[in-house]
Amino acid sequence: YGYGGNPDLKPERSQNYEVGVKHALTPQQMLTISAFHTDIEDLIDFTVVSYDPFAGVNQNVAEARIRGIESSWVYTGTLWQARVEAIYQEPQDLADDSRLLRRAQESLTVALTRAFGPVLLGLDVLATGDRKDFGFPQDVTLDGYVLANLTAQWRVTPSLSLIARVENLLDEDYELADTYNTADRGLYVSMRYAPGAANRGKYLLMIRGPPRSTHGPATTAAPVSATACGCRRSTCASRPMARSTKRTARSAWCSRCRACPLP
Repeated sequence: YGYGGNPDLKPERSQNYEVGVKHALTPQQMLTISAFHTDIEDLIDFTVVSYDPFAGVNQNVAEARIRGIESSWVYTGTLWQARVEAIYQEPQDLADDSRLLRRAQESLTVALTRAFGPVLLGLDVLATGDRKDFGFPQDVTLDGYVLANLTAQWRVTPSLSLIARVENLLDEDYELADTYNTADRGLYVSMRYAPGAANRGKYLLMIRGPPRSTHGPATTAAPVSATACGCRRSTCASRPMARSTKRTARSAWCSRCRACPLP
């Protein structure tokens, strides 16, 4: 992968530690605070070997450390569901004590859904800080951005749902990697057929987050329960160039994965 193959490339290795507390404020509200620490060895990074013509190769170049704190508040009511999640992290290259490229230090996610009988409306907003990216003759700074997605779902039958969503509602112009474009405002319509869904007794809401951590423009949609996201955390720093924070794919997105800074 990249502009130049490297048969000597080794997999990244990482160790992750996390401690946190959860407190039920009320039967409908849950407050969570956690601290995390990830050590990464044999970090895979793209190294520029020539600027004219431009050429580079992926190499195991450094060790890295990502540590930070995360807090969230979740409300699950009969008609309303809400979630607020904030993350602050310090992604650090231990080789030169610099900030890891394409990693935002802070992010904030706010999600709100409202049920109107068989119709479910949802709005989620993600705000992230700036990030660094490699450039010549020195690194460049990519501005922070705010993304909003609007989703509507009509449960026609217990097994059939019609879904419409507007992504990048504010038509934000932003970059996750220098000179790489991201999608403008887009409208997407889909149909979901899930036999046996009536037995599960809940809606499914399609919410798409920012581009995931691959070196390309592709993004995917993830099914999210109408209740809290219910993620199950585990480290993903060991997956080379897969995610830039510390979360891996799970049954539903949480904001840490949805805030992955690589395109």
